[in-house]
This record gives sequence, structure tokens and C-alpha cells, in this order.
Amino acid sequence: MRGVELGGLAGLTGVDGLTATGAIGGTLPLAIDGGAVTIAGGRLESAGKGRIAYAPANAAAGLDGAGNAAFEVLRNFEYDRIALDVAGAVDGELEVNASVEGRNPDYYDGYPVNLSFRLSGMLGNILRTGITSYNVPDDVRERMLEFAR
Repeated sequence: MRGVELGGLAGLTGVDGLTATGAIGGTLPLAIDGGAVTIAGGRLESAGKGRIAYAPANAAAGLDGAGNAAFEVLRNFEYDRIALDVAGAVDGELEVNASVEGRNPDYYDGYPVNLSFRLSGMLGNILRTGITSYNVPDDVRERMLEFAR
């Protein structure tokens, strides 16, 4: 696939305060075995520069604000490159390793930032039901906050 608009994808997630510009493309090799659909070795990359902004109206307590640099950076992130490695069962355990490179002109005078993170779990189900209905478990939120300290 080529030229999938990130703005449209951001809108489909239903995540409050998430907007994006730019395009992404790549391959998501599908294997079907007995009704189970899996992705093996999927790779998506940005087709150029763009912007991601995540500024939810009602951010989770303790995750938004000056105490969490990642949220500050993502309020107005101008990316140069996005890369996503995707593997797993579409209706089961799915893993996405993401790398985002760019800057926020409003954060540390636009100093370059490279963010890497991994999402895993029942991601297909979360996206189908709307990620806004998902709550970060307390123990996961605490571990995320530890990185900000």
C-alpha cells in the first residue's frame, strides 16, 4: 500500500485530540490459516514529512503536562520519519514497534527528538471498539510515569 493519509487514519482511531498530516505506506503480509489472519514482517514508513498532534481535551491524570516529556513533544510534533514494524494475529496478540523522528518547535527550541515505543496486545480489538474506551491499567501508568522522572 502507498500514500495512506495519516489524517484519515487518526480520525478512524477515535482518539480524542489526535490529528495528523502526511502519508504512510509499506507492506503488511497477511497469512490466512484456518480462519486466523496473521501479519508477519509488516513494515510501514512515512512517505515524507508531516505532523502529529496529540492534545486530548481530557488527558489521563498524571500522564499529561510538564511531568511527561513524550506528551509535551507530541502536542505539536513535526516528523521527518515514521517507521512501524507490525507482527502478530489480527484478532489476537499484535505487536507494533514504532520509531518516530522529528521535533516540536515549541519544545526545547525544536531540538531533534527520536521516540521509540512498542505496543502489544489485542490491538485489533482496541481499534475496532475505539481506543477511547481503553483505560491504561494503574500499574502500567505507574511504570510510564517512572520514565518521566
